[in-house]
Amino acid sequence: MATKPKKIDYFAIREEAEFQASQVRGQYRLGYRDIGDIFRFMEQAMGYLLIRYPFGEKAMEGFAALYQGERLVLTNSSKILSRERFTAAHEIGHHIFDFQDSGSELIADELTGLFNKKNLAEYRADCFAAALLMPREGVNDALYELGLNQGTLTYTDVVRLQLLFGVSYRAMVRRLADLDRIDREQVNYLYKYWAETGENLQRLFRRAQAPSTALLEPWEQVWVPTRYLRCLEANYETGLLSYPVLQQILAVVGVTPEEWAFRPHSVSATDEVDIDDLIEELSHEI
Repeated sequence: MATKPKKIDYFAIREEAEFQASQVRGQYRLGYRDIGDIFRFMEQAMGYLLIRYPFGEKAMEGFAALYQGERLVLTNSSKILSRERFTAAHEIGHHIFDFQDSGSELIADELTGLFNKKNLAEYRADCFAAALLMPREGVNDALYELGLNQGTLTYTDVVRLQLLFGVSYRAMVRRLADLDRIDREQVNYLYKYWAETGENLQRLFRRAQAPSTALLEPWEQVWVPTRYLRCLEANYETGLLSYPVLQQILAVVGVTPEEWAFRPHSVSATDEVDIDDLIEELSHEI
């Protein structure tokens, strides 16, 4: 007699993700509001190696990996900022849940924020990201302070909330539903802002008197681990690295020395450095 497949407890998965997100917030004393610059937080507070690179709007969202024993996260800066922020939090979730016992060295994400229950690792990472970026207490406090804790929310109400937490419109609606602050009917209503108003999010942002539309725009620039940049700076300033070689190294990530405020200095014609040897040396230093 065939045994029935074990029923998956999605509520328990979500609660574990909520718990781990609250642990991270508590450990780093983040309180209940927007983390702010999550990318600098990941690097400077959590100690991650972080790479942001514009791979293109249709390319992958990002990936989590272990590199030489260190936690590495890469995000696609061609995605709009709110989505890239969610991906960054999602990859933290992968590091917390999926690298401890599985022996995995890399998890690549084509899409994040779908809460796909057919892939439990992705579902859990999405739940973690939502809880990290929009903690329950913070959302409840914001609803109260904005006078939105009673009655039906409007499209611009959601925009005001997403601005407070630095997330996308759909992520904010989803989180409100998961926290039982809106019902299914309201969810369907809020998702149809374009059909109902004929206005896109940029216009809704203006209606909500948003200070900027940065969350709706891609960053489209390059960020490499700060330790890597410091290593370049140290080698360049001490004369161990020539300007032409510095140009070659930075060209790998699509920037010029001038863009990162490096100034040319005179070097001896004998100061030749093998680019392959140098990159290998720098990779060990970081």
